[in-house]
Amino acid sequence: MRSTRVMKKQGISRAAKRRTIVNKHRRASRSRISAAKRRRALRHRAGGMKPRRAGRSRIGLKRSRSRRRYGQRRRRSQGPRIWIRGLDRRVMRSGRRTRRLLDTRKLRGRFRHRLAAVVTCRDEERTLPSVIRQLERLPLQEIIVVINGSSDRSLELASRFRHVTIVWQHEPLGHDVGRAVGARVSTADVILFMDGDLPIRAERLVPYLRAVDRGADLALNDLSPFIGAFVEQDDVTRIKMFLNRVLGRPDLGMNSMTAVPHAVSRRLIDRIGIDLLAVPPKAHAMSIMNGLKIVSPASVDVIRRNRIRPHNVGSGNPVADLIIGDHLEALSLIAQHAGPRCAYPDVARRRDIARGDDDANEHHYTVI
Repeated sequence: MRSTRVMKKQGISRAAKRRTIVNKHRRASRSRISAAKRRRALRHRAGGMKPRRAGRSRIGLKRSRSRRRYGQRRRRSQGPRIWIRGLDRRVMRSGRRTRRLLDTRKLRGRFRHRLAAVVTCRDEERTLPSVIRQLERLPLQEIIVVINGSSDRSLELASRFRHVTIVWQHEPLGHDVGRAVGARVSTADVILFMDGDLPIRAERLVPYLRAVDRGADLALNDLSPFIGAFVEQDDVTRIKMFLNRVLGRPDLGMNSMTAVPHAVSRRLIDRIGIDLLAVPPKAHAMSIMNGLKIVSPASVDVIRRNRIRPHNVGSGNPVADLIIGDHLEALSLIAQHAGPRCAYPDVARRRDIARGDDDANEHHYTVI
């Protein structure tokens, strides 16, 4: 390829050539748009259709739609794109698309129910302020921070925020019990659950609140884009997928109430009880068995961003064992309601004959 210096000696530069091509396409597009406007004006004078408003030509609409599709294709590798009509504003800056901050003033009147967020925290002084600042950008009526077993400055930092309700417990409760405590304190209709060690932008939390506000009972974090093939999955992922398959919801994949963020409705809490929130897989199973509406509106990668601790790394770590035990409790709960085989039928197996029941033996086989 010839260098720019050589091209300049020949009387043309690469930038000039690029500008010439861009200007040529601009002139062509302007001429097409102006020609379409002239045709519409002539039809209007002849008694035809109404003239379109300025800047709303058919060609211009096609161009904007193609740009929107192009933007969706670029973000497909990062999981489902969050599209908030009238709120997701994009600008062109130096040839690149950049996202502006969410306009919280436009969010105020878009929710019909009272919203709240519950944040569980234990020794999270480095990330807790960032989590609360992102929640303050949302139209929440309550922000409840459950601090349990902390020995750092988490309580001091949380108390600096005016609109935060703090629940303090000097003993460690665990994330799951902390969520149940926060849900008991809250009076809102929609509750968003977060962890204090995982700051997430407000733009990525809106779909969960909006899904429950519009009729869903449980909005889960869709982690399907972030897991690999079956041979690469760990035991926790596999038992989550098995639980959803037993419950008749294989479409949920590995999505579970164990992962944050997720949002629940007041109807779900009243139906299953707050105490079940202390064991998320049991609450998840009971919600499905009660016929509640469960969706997965968006994806947030909490697998790679999860804080590495001594007790959650490696195979057979205490956190993995805890989660697997919770799912075994959920399977036991399903067996109590649906029988020992849960959702899997016995097909042609007649256990009553094998047990030697008199009525079954009399009607099904004869000894000759």
